Amino acid sequence: MRPKARLIVNVFQSALRAKIEAESAFVLAHDQLGKLLDDLIAESEGLRRLYFLENKAKDTTDSDIEEMVNLRRKLGLVTP
Repeated sequence: MRPKARLIVNVFQSALRAKIEAESAFVLAHDQLGKLLDDLIAESEGLRRLYFLENKAKDTTDSDIEEMVNLRRKLGLVTP
């Protein structure tokens, strides 16, 4: 009976470790997805701002041009 009980306990411990590892992997993946979404939102906002500045009427200022250059650099649209 003792060997059978040890086997059952070992199987249970192994399953518990696997569950903990899976939960840890899930949390890590969830965090990475959250960061990816944040990055995509920031990129989208940057692209919208760049589009607005590029299509602005005649009243483009030097600070607008500087902002466009910085946005292009930040978004990887030009090499620094």
